[in-house]
Amino acid sequence: MSMFKVGGAHVEEEPRDRSFEEQRFEAIFNQALVGIAQVDLTGRFTLVNQQFCELVGRSREELLRLRMQDITHPEDLGGNLPLFERAAKGGTAFTIEKRYLRPDGSVIWVNNAVSVLTDAQGEPHHIVAMTQDITERKHTEARLRFLSDASRVLSEWPEEVEQAFQAIARLAVSSVATTCVADLVQPEGELRRVAAAHREPSMEPIVRRLMKYPFATTTPIYEVLQTGEPLLRTDITPEMNQRIAHDAEHLEILRALGAHSAMAVPLKARGRMLGILLFSTNEPGRRYARDDVAMAEELAHRTVATLENARLFRESQDAVRLREEFLTVASHELRTPLMSLNLQIQSLQRGLSEQSRQATTRTLSAVRRQLTRLSSLVDSLLDVSTITAGRLELELSEVDLVQLVREAVDRMHDVFAQAGSAVTLHAPSAPVLGRWDAARLEQVLMNLLGNAARYGRGHPVHVELYTDNAHAFLRVRDEGIGIAPEDRERIFGRFERAVSRRNYGGMGLGLYITRQIVEALGGEVRVESEVGRGSTFEVRLPLSRG
Repeated sequence: MSMFKVGGAHVEEEPRDRSFEEQRFEAIFNQALVGIAQVDLTGRFTLVNQQFCELVGRSREELLRLRMQDITHPEDLGGNLPLFERAAKGGTAFTIEKRYLRPDGSVIWVNNAVSVLTDAQGEPHHIVAMTQDITERKHTEARLRFLSDASRVLSEWPEEVEQAFQAIARLAVSSVATTCVADLVQPEGELRRVAAAHREPSMEPIVRRLMKYPFATTTPIYEVLQTGEPLLRTDITPEMNQRIAHDAEHLEILRALGAHSAMAVPLKARGRMLGILLFSTNEPGRRYARDDVAMAEELAHRTVATLENARLFRESQDAVRLREEFLTVASHELRTPLMSLNLQIQSLQRGLSEQSRQATTRTLSAVRRQLTRLSSLVDSLLDVSTITAGRLELELSEVDLVQLVREAVDRMHDVFAQAGSAVTLHAPSAPVLGRWDAARLEQVLMNLLGNAARYGRGHPVHVELYTDNAHAFLRVRDEGIGIAPEDRERIFGRFERAVSRRNYGGMGLGLYITRQIVEALGGEVRVESEVGRGSTFEVRLPLSRG
C-alpha cells in the first residue's frame, strides 16, 4: 500500500500496476481543461501540462528552464511571492489572481489554486498550481468599472464641454484604451478635435500634436458620422495609417502611437450627429471585440444624454434669465404710469366740488382700490424677479415687532371689515426688539393677514405675538377653508396655489415671497392646517442676529 500527502491530508491507495498509474496520471494531467504546473520550492518549473503551455505561450522545454517568478507580471510579484514563500515553509493552500507575461509581451490574467505537496514526514517538497484563464472576465470587469467611473465623471459634468471630454479620455486610457480621442461636429459641419489622451505620460507631447488632426472626410472613421454605426478594426496595418494620415507629420504621430486595434462610436442625439469617440490599443495580444464596442456605445449613449441634459439646462437657465429680465423691466415700466395715475386721481379728488366729490366718491374709491391691487401685484412680480436673481437686499435696523404688528392690523381694518372677519390681537405690552428689515417684515405681515382675510372670509382671525429667550413668534390663525396635507409645502412655491384661481384671487406669490424674506432674516415659516377648520401660519424670527 502506498501513501502520499497533499495539502496536509494523507491519502492511501491499494497497490496497482505502475504502468497503469502512470498512464492514468498522464491522461488526466494532459487532458485537463485547466493549466497545471508543478514547481520546486525555489519556484522552478518541474512539470507542466500542455494547457498551461498554451496559456502562457511557451513550450514545455522553455518553461522547465524558467521559474514562476520569470513569467509573473512584475507588478504582481509583491503579492504573489510572500504567499509562495509561506507555502514553501509548510503553509496551507491558497488562491490568487495574477498576471503572466507571454513572450510576445501580451498579458494573461489567471486564477491560481495552489496546493503544497509534502513527503511522508510532512515536509513540503513541491507546489502545484491549477491555472484558469480569467482574462476575459478581467476585461469585462474593467469595462464595467470604466462605465461606472465614467458615469461619475458625467454626473459632475463641468460647464466646459472640452474639459468634460478630456476627463472622459483620460479615464479611458487608464483602463480600456491606450489612446482615446474625441471629435465634435461644429456648427459649420466640420469636425474639431476637443480631447486626446494617452496612457503613458511620456507620450503627452505626441498627444498634444495629435489635437490638430481631426478625422478627415476620406477616412473610414469619418463614415461613422455618415452611417451612425460603430466601426471596429482588429488589425490596423501600416497601409491603413497611411490612408488615415493628413500629412507626413500626422503619419509620424500614428506610427509613434502604434495602435493595432481600434474602435469608433458615434455621438448622436435624436438622429443628429454630434461627434465621434475613438479608442485604440497597442497592448500586445489585445484586440477589441464586440463586447468592447458595446461598452463604447453605452459610454457614447450616456455622454450624449449628459450633453443633452446640459444643453437643456442651459436653455432653461437662459429662458429663466430672460423671463426674470422681462419681469424686472415690465414691473419698473408699469410702476411709473401707476404712480402717475394715482397722483392724478388724488389731484382730481382735490379739484372736485363738494357736490361732485359726493357723487364720485364711490367710483374713485373703487378705482383707487384697483390701483392699489395692481401696484401690489407689480411689486410682487418685481420681488420674485429680485429673489430669483439672488438680489434680495435687507436694510437691517432695530425694529419693534409689537408696533409693526399693531400698525399692520390697523391698516388691514377695511379689508377684514369687507371680508366680514373680526380680528383679535394678543401681543406683549413691552416692545419686542430685533434687528430686522422693517419694510420687508411689513410685507410678510400684509401677506399673512391678507391670506387670512381671503381664505377665512366670514370667520374670526386671531393674531398672536410672543417670545422665548431667543426668538419672536408671530401666529396668524383663521377659521376658513384650510389646506389639504399634500398642499401644505407646495403653497410656498412660486405661483403655487391650493385653491381654484376662479374662486379666489391672487397670483400665488405671497407665501413664496414671505418664506424667502423670513429665511433671509434667519427665521422660518410653517403652517398647520385642517381642511374645513382653518390654517395657522407661524413665523419664527431670531431676536438677535449675531
